[in-house]
Amino acid sequence: MKLELGFIQIRDIQFSKECKVESGTLYVNADEVKDFIFQDDDVKACVKAAHFDIAKPGESVRITPVKDVIEPRVKVEGPGGEFPGVIAKVDTVGSGKTHVLRGMAIVTAGKIVGFQEGIIDMSGPGADYTPFSKLLNLVLVCEPVEGVHQHEYEHAVRIAGLRAATFVGELGRSLTPDETQEFETYGIKEGIEKLPDLPRVAYVHMLQSQGLLHDTYVYGVDAKKIISTLINPTETMVLHNGTTQTTERIVNPNSEYLKELPKHIRSFEQALSYWPNQVYIGNKTPGELAAVEQPWCDKTCDVNDRYGKFGQIMPQEEFLLLMQSCDVFDLVKLDRDFVAAYKEALASNPLIDETIMARINDGVDGAEVARLVEEEHSEGLYHHGNLVGCVNRAHDIDVNLSAHVILENLVSKASSVLALLSTVKNAGIDKTEVEYVIDCAEEACGDMNQRGGGNFAKSAAEIAGLSHATGSDVRGFCAAPSHAMIEAAALVASGAYKTVVVTAGGCTAKLGMNGKDHVKKGLPIMEDMIGGFAVVITQNDGVNPEINLELLGRHTVGTGSAPQAVISSLVTDPLDRAGLKITDIDKYSPEMQNPDITKPAGAGDVPLANYKMIAALAVKRGEIEKADLMKFPAEHGLTGWAPTQGHIPSGVPYVGFAREDLLAGKINRVMIIGKGSLFLGRMTNLFDGVSFVIQKNSGEEAAQGGVSEEQVKSLIAKAMKEFAATLLSQAD
Repeated sequence: MKLELGFIQIRDIQFSKECKVESGTLYVNADEVKDFIFQDDDVKACVKAAHFDIAKPGESVRITPVKDVIEPRVKVEGPGGEFPGVIAKVDTVGSGKTHVLRGMAIVTAGKIVGFQEGIIDMSGPGADYTPFSKLLNLVLVCEPVEGVHQHEYEHAVRIAGLRAATFVGELGRSLTPDETQEFETYGIKEGIEKLPDLPRVAYVHMLQSQGLLHDTYVYGVDAKKIISTLINPTETMVLHNGTTQTTERIVNPNSEYLKELPKHIRSFEQALSYWPNQVYIGNKTPGELAAVEQPWCDKTCDVNDRYGKFGQIMPQEEFLLLMQSCDVFDLVKLDRDFVAAYKEALASNPLIDETIMARINDGVDGAEVARLVEEEHSEGLYHHGNLVGCVNRAHDIDVNLSAHVILENLVSKASSVLALLSTVKNAGIDKTEVEYVIDCAEEACGDMNQRGGGNFAKSAAEIAGLSHATGSDVRGFCAAPSHAMIEAAALVASGAYKTVVVTAGGCTAKLGMNGKDHVKKGLPIMEDMIGGFAVVITQNDGVNPEINLELLGRHTVGTGSAPQAVISSLVTDPLDRAGLKITDIDKYSPEMQNPDITKPAGAGDVPLANYKMIAALAVKRGEIEKADLMKFPAEHGLTGWAPTQGHIPSGVPYVGFAREDLLAGKINRVMIIGKGSLFLGRMTNLFDGVSFVIQKNSGEEAAQGGVSEEQVKSLIAKAMKEFAATLLSQAD
């Protein structure tokens, strides 16, 4: 592992209209840096105001109270980014090339907590007691929002300093360093082989953690909450947290993560006893979950049933067999012993009929499976650490039909089939009643001539036995389910189809997506499931809730990406058209990610962030008092519980609960909000999103407002008769 540090010596700092580094001088446009800092939601919520000062060595200046001292740097080449785990995502940064602005620092100061303040004297006797007196310091002075909690403000000031250092560090990306140093280290085994005469030395570093303002962080994680870790010395980057602390943020390469990973895998029984999972299948309600103190991963739900009123949690061994039943090109090969051991278990599932079981073959020898994986580039299928099958590639050179892609697509298809079978059964309809299926997952199937040609919807409908259905796919990242629900409702309302099912399978790419964060914090891997869902949309029966197609929110091409503009387009714009207030919606269901998963990864509580934004708009519009701002999430929001499969959390997990509450008369309207990040496809930087309202049924008159087939025949006959009479009169 080789790391190259390029040092750019900063000899002066001056305020300027332009941000740049030139001839050793850092020129700073303070407003431009502040704008970048205040793009962070936590900073906006906790920091009332901020300004910059410059403190130079020898000046008669004392900086107090000091929070952080941060050396600006930028990752020029190699993996990772600036301050991984806090600013950038967690990744190893001990290799590649990094540029460092040496001789200066970003210092955060201002009213912090009120005790144990740090001091930097730039001159006089006190200057001898801190190395930071020798630096050119760009001081960020922050002022807290009145009433903000100490810990929240401390976190926000840290983020502000790191964002300032990131902005300033970026100015050195294209510069030629004044000095370059290379650091190369070997792994333990490689080091012994290449340097046999050198002694093996292990350094045990004791981390000092004293609480607020004085904790040590390793890759963004409080050191009190991490497990002991073997680290490589070139992985070091320094974060000055507080004035007494130097935080070494070090992580070992992937091999260490993979060593720890098996220790953090939950059993099927543990997954069944996990609160959010029981909410997802309907055995517990979002309200019951909200009453349970977070985190939930260390708590056992008092219900651990596999089956719920909305669906089921299928064990891995059965799902692998279901995958084979979904394979129509004989690409899935399972070990015959594995098939024999679990075939009966799948057959006993109340959703699985003989047509699906008939598609499962007896399997092949385990030796053949191993050969395919080793020699034919097949993708292995494992259970309890054992190779039990594989997925073969569908083409020798077409990457779109590689074994890896075929595996991803079959997993999505199989989980969609399970969702389709479940929703048709729960809706109490016959399979032949389904006329159209819309798939809104995140995978794409096709070959080298049409990478995303599809069609997942029809292929899943085939296995599920929906023989009278056709269908198509809708793609829109996390917003796709809401797009699909609106399209389904429009198809039914227009009379094109009587019954449409919206479905989506899960995404293998999202398994363990935040695994490194969870492992580092001693948590189980909670992204250990493939999610799926399906919803039946049919003609108005005068009883079940309605989708109001006149209350659609949409993020248009011209909306922009500012958070307020996005929420306004999705929430207030459709309400304004109907003369409704924000509070006229009883419950909002935006991105329902599970905070147990997202918070340890640094993404915060995603649903709560959405509710705070909606509440702020309500205050701005005079629809709620400012004092009621924090009540809004509890009164109009939900606690997230969905698996982080991208499209799965996007509003739709609440549809089942919403239907029940609307039928029971507990609520009158809910808004489902889907938002998507289109930039991930590298075709546009635009944001995306749509919303729709589900409301209490307006009664039988609405159901009978359409025209029956007999009425249509009568009207046609009458019109033809009148037309004939007209022709006769003209002939006369």
